[in-house]
Amino acid sequence: MTQPKELNVITAFGVSTDSAIILAGQPDELEQEFSAERVMAVQIINGVCEVVDTLPHPIVNSWLSPNGRAYCSSNKGHILTHFDGSWIREKVCDKEDTFDGIWGISGDSEQQDVVFVTSDESLYIRQEGVWSEYPMPQQVERVTRLHGLSLDEIYICTDDGLLCWNGKEIIEIEGPDDDPVGVIVLSKNKMIVAGYDGLYQWSSESGWKSLDSPAEEPTVATLFFMDDIFFGTTDGVVRLRDDKLELVCEFFCNQLVSIGDAIIASGPDEAYLFDQKTWKRLQLPKLGFEEEP
Repeated sequence: MTQPKELNVITAFGVSTDSAIILAGQPDELEQEFSAERVMAVQIINGVCEVVDTLPHPIVNSWLSPNGRAYCSSNKGHILTHFDGSWIREKVCDKEDTFDGIWGISGDSEQQDVVFVTSDESLYIRQEGVWSEYPMPQQVERVTRLHGLSLDEIYICTDDGLLCWNGKEIIEIEGPDDDPVGVIVLSKNKMIVAGYDGLYQWSSESGWKSLDSPAEEPTVATLFFMDDIFFGTTDGVVRLRDDKLELVCEFFCNQLVSIGDAIIASGPDEAYLFDQKTWKRLQLPKLGFEEEP
């Protein structure tokens, strides 16, 4: 058994800090690429983070439908769904695909939810409970995040640039001169893209322009929250408000997730909670890791 270490936040979902579920992993296990294939479900109870469940499957990212059902990207051709306290492992395809980006358009029920999930090889779309596969262009080797506005306007970040699902097929579109790792679509006339080398804004009036970030290191996470856009960088959390960028919390941040009325920002060593006023250290439980002989 290794020395107990504070859990690392993988993702989280919820409508408030009181009901949010934080999905976290033991750092040594995460370095082993989920060799133990377990994820701890953590909740904030009376201000203290406590492990309330253990899932025997890896989780990468999540999307919460406004109807209350959460969808989490996983591996071996599956996603996990959570609703009313219960977890279900749902088959997406017969392949051993590992999924990363996940997003959706909410309906009144699970059957009416439309879910988009990406592997490095394909985009999968679930409509009326049925999954369909759409292969990525042949030159694409890595796919990360996706975001959109409607069933026929979904933007996908890849190592070959920005792609778009137009309702019928995946097409290449003009993007910034950088590999996009995150995208936030604000309207048909405006979007924000985070790349390895910088931050970029597109508008229908002026096209692409580079934003002058106060962080010198790469951006590795994006989040739209309460009309502001937040970026996680190895220098800290950067906020875009009224077209101005400022560094609001300084630490190595590689994940940003919304839990309704707050943000969780996390990195390999620590996590913070932003309650719309202040950034507070979020202390997760510590666990050891039983190494294989």
